[in-house]
Amino acid sequence: LRISKLLIISQGGDEEDETDMEFRAGDRAEWMVECRHPDCRSYFDLRWSGYRDDGSMWGMRWDQHKHDNGEWDVGKCLESIRYECPHCGHPHIDGNPTKEAWNRSGKYESLNPSAPASRRSYHWNNIISAWWVDMVEEYLTAVNEHEIRGNPHPLIKFYQKQLAEPKSEFGLMSTASQFARVDYDVRSEWEDEAYRFMTIDRQAENVYWWMIRGWSADGETRRIAFGKAYSESELEEIRIAKSVRPNRTMIDSGKWTKGDAGVYATCVRYGWVATKGVADAGGTETTFWHATKGNDGKPQRIQRSYAPLAYGDPERGKGKLSGRKAPLIRFSAPTMKDRISSLIDSGKWIEPQVDQRDPWEKEYAVQMNSSFKRKYVDKRTFREQRVWVCPSGNDHLHDCAAMQALAATLVGIFRE
Repeated sequence: LRISKLLIISQGGDEEDETDMEFRAGDRAEWMVECRHPDCRSYFDLRWSGYRDDGSMWGMRWDQHKHDNGEWDVGKCLESIRYECPHCGHPHIDGNPTKEAWNRSGKYESLNPSAPASRRSYHWNNIISAWWVDMVEEYLTAVNEHEIRGNPHPLIKFYQKQLAEPKSEFGLMSTASQFARVDYDVRSEWEDEAYRFMTIDRQAENVYWWMIRGWSADGETRRIAFGKAYSESELEEIRIAKSVRPNRTMIDSGKWTKGDAGVYATCVRYGWVATKGVADAGGTETTFWHATKGNDGKPQRIQRSYAPLAYGDPERGKGKLSGRKAPLIRFSAPTMKDRISSLIDSGKWIEPQVDQRDPWEKEYAVQMNSSFKRKYVDKRTFREQRVWVCPSGNDHLHDCAAMQALAATLVGIFRE
């Protein structure tokens, strides 16, 4: 009788490489530790971070301190490191007592119990053994390198070596934003919902990506639905089914604007609003002048992140809708993307609890993380700026999100 065994020990590589596939084929035993609070004693896996059902974060935590350019102030953040229990929020402090207790009472728990008995796989990371201050310093430095200077490699290395998780540049892009997730039924009413908007990005002549979100008056927003459609009539059916008002439905008019099948004609036909995101010559925020009256009643001009209402001519020629124009709002795309980023960071951009292995959810994550800020130096002024870029071009849902921020701005959720 010949018995053979294969033992593979590895740090993380790329998602779905041979080592990752072998690990996933096994029972995926994760090292679980026990909360040290005497009234909790619940077990949890030592993930770097996660979200509770109420949208709050757990895991490795620190007080947020950032410089004016958005870069993490690493030194200040290191003063408040703790690991919060996902169940009770108890803050565990780094040191030998914590790690000794976790190693003594810890246990492996299978996440894939249906795996064959002959396929066993185990995972643990450096949180159980390394000094947290070193890990957080490396992580935040890598995040700064990625978000400020556009270099993803230190952050990929952190996931692979410190957390023993497979990670690539593509995978990093698809999981960059840590969305707050709440267990809610997207079909049920949300008592705090004050507004509901549908935003649409036209990808090709007959291909549309769309997003519907509810908004509370204080700026919290929940995803209701998103998807891909292939005609304006299909989009109108979705709008009606999801109870979105026509004048709260916005569609990007950067391309395919004229003619019977153009965006302007579609807006005239269904009562939607055309939008167009713009930036200044350097790719940064731009503002628009508005004529208004001051507190003293005298005329004055103020700057806002969106332009006064204009109208787009479909150029339809003769016909029932000839002569009618579409309402058009130009806006600062970088400003709206900054607002979305701020909502995500603050936990107000809420997503439902879903199976993140679902292909549609993967595509949602990829598109929402496809745009990021990269350092740019103006060749004329030598001024250093950070501008939004999307190397892949697959940012249609992120553009829908920017239009959601525009809609929220127009109804006064964002004050200007």
